[in-house]
Amino acid sequence: MAAFSFWIVNPDAVLAMRWETTLRREGWTVRRAPDLASFAAAAEPRGACLALVDWEALGQAGDAGLRRLKERIPAVSLILTSSPDISTDRIIATLEAGVDDFFPHSIEDGLLKAKLRAHLRRLLPSFATALDVLRSR
Repeated sequence: MAAFSFWIVNPDAVLAMRWETTLRREGWTVRRAPDLASFAAAAEPRGACLALVDWEALGQAGDAGLRRLKERIPAVSLILTSSPDISTDRIIATLEAGVDDFFPHSIEDGLLKAKLRAHLRRLLPSFATALDVLRSR
C-alpha cells in the first residue's frame, strides 16, 4: 500500500496554497489537483488518502463522479469544501453520494487541523489493521 497522503482538489490556487502550507507545517504529505478528474487520474488506486475536494472542482462529474472515485480508490476519505453560498440540500446530497464531511472555505486553520486529526484517528486504525492482516502469515 502506498503512503498516506492529503490531497487538496481546488481550482482556487490561493486557497489551495493556504491549506497546503498549513498541512505541510504539520509534516503531512500534500498533493494538489485543480479538479476531480485530475485527482482521479493522479491518485494511487491502492493508496490511502484524505482529500479536501472543493465544490467547484466537481465540475460536471458531480455526485456520480464522487461515487466513481470512491469505487476506484476505496481508501479515500473525501471532505467537501465550499463557499457559504452552497445550499444545505446540495451538501446533504453530496454527503449521501459518499463525501465524509463538509468544511466551509472560511474554516480557521487551527480548526481545519483539529478536524483532520479527528478524521485520521478514525481512518488510520482501520488501515493499520488491514496492513497487519496483509503482513500476517
